[in-house]
Amino acid sequence: MSLARWHVVGLVLVTALFSFWAGGQFWDDVIYELPRCELEHRVIDADTIDCDGRSIRLAGFHAPETLKREAGCPEEIELGRIATCELKSLLNQGSWTLKRKKKSGGHDRQLYSLLVNDRDVKDHLIQLKLAVASTDRNGKLLLTPNWCEKIAKEPDLLQIKCSSKN
Repeated sequence: MSLARWHVVGLVLVTALFSFWAGGQFWDDVIYELPRCELEHRVIDADTIDCDGRSIRLAGFHAPETLKREAGCPEEIELGRIATCELKSLLNQGSWTLKRKKKSGGHDRQLYSLLVNDRDVKDHLIQLKLAVASTDRNGKLLLTPNWCEKIAKEPDLLQIKCSSKN
């Protein structure tokens, strides 16, 4: 192998090692091409979608549950339905992109960021108080909130209206 090729190989290795040392940022946000699926019809809840048979967990936030067996109370189910409606509404507002994250979520699901018109849906749902961040500013994982307690303290959460035009 020529000296020039060794330099290229060395540069690639140094870049990869630096990326690993810097926390893996180089590999974290890989755009993953999934076949185009009709996401608005495949929203399971506000933080989980099904795309062509693949269960995809949206990264960076926790949303209330919509299933009776997973929710802590009927109010959580209602808030979960509002959050799910809001996600469906967002998906109808423009182009979307799924960006695969390096780490996988629980329940054998890959983690993705979902961007609509280049804005992460996580930010919108958190701003409306329909979700909470799953990590702090330092990247430390936060516990899933007790939505029943949260709603008891802030009953106005159930008054949030979904922005869906449907």
